[in-house]
Parts: sequence; structure tokens; C-alpha cells
Amino acid sequence: HPTSGGDLLYRTFNLRHVLILALFIMDPFTLATGVLGLLGVTIQVSQIVSSYIDGVANASKAVTELSTTLITLRSTLTRLDAFLRSENARDNSFEYTSVLCSATGACKTRLERLHSKLSKDDGSRMHRAIRHFKWPFDEKENRTAVQDLQGFIQTFQFALTIDGW
Repeated sequence: HPTSGGDLLYRTFNLRHVLILALFIMDPFTLATGVLGLLGVTIQVSQIVSSYIDGVANASKAVTELSTTLITLRSTLTRLDAFLRSENARDNSFEYTSVLCSATGACKTRLERLHSKLSKDDGSRMHRAIRHFKWPFDEKENRTAVQDLQGFIQTFQFALTIDGW
């Protein structure tokens, strides 16, 4: 019995709909790969902040607060990566618009901006020496960075809590 034009149109529409949805869904392994990239940037920024703290006798409270926040972010991302690679996460899928996917991308962008500002260098020895002793963020910028990172940490920790990790 031949397929009616309406059935064929319906099946074609459904196939397109499924293919379009598949483009917007991410498996846990792919998300874990993004988390690893985020973890790498976190480590780089942490190292720059730590070298500043080590090089300055009396690093400000703001700098140490950022360092502590980065350590917490690193720990949280390590746990999130372990979860995403676990058996518990295998059957999950994440839409690109999900909070976890969005937070991962936004956090990476924020860390890359921090990294860029922390590592600005014109190559001259004098500029490196000045940068080594002068923190590149004013108090408000530092506080905003810490608050932004703490928000990402809370989002990632909440995702782990939901899944019992």
C-alpha cells in the first residue's frame, strides 16, 4: 500500500526535527572535554595569580581572595569532570542551551579575559618588572571577577548536588 503524501511529509518533517534536535544536544563526554579546557584555563590563571602572590611580600586581600576562588573553581571542575566521565552520566544528554553548557562557556570566556589582562606584556624587562609588583585590577574589577567565578562555582556545585556527587 503506497504511502500518502501527507505521511511522507510528516515523516520528513519528523526526521528533520530529530536531526535539528541532535545538533543541539551534547553528550557527557563532549561536555567533559569542554570542562577540561576550562580546567586548563583555570590552572593557567591560578599560576599567574600565585606567582604574583609569591613575588609580592604583602599581596592584598583581594588578590588572595581571587586565588582562593580559583582553587575552589579548580577543585569543583575536577569533580565535575569526574562526574561527566562516570557511569552515572553516560545516559544523560545536555542541550547546548542548558545551564551547565552555558555556564561552562561563560566561565571559560570570563577566565580568558582574566588571563588576557593578567598576562599583558609588551616584552620589555621594565614592563615585566612593573607588572610583577602592580596588580592589574582595581578593587571593583577584582571583586566582580571573584563574584563571577563564585557564581560559576555555585552552578557547577549545584549540578553535582543534583546528581548526588
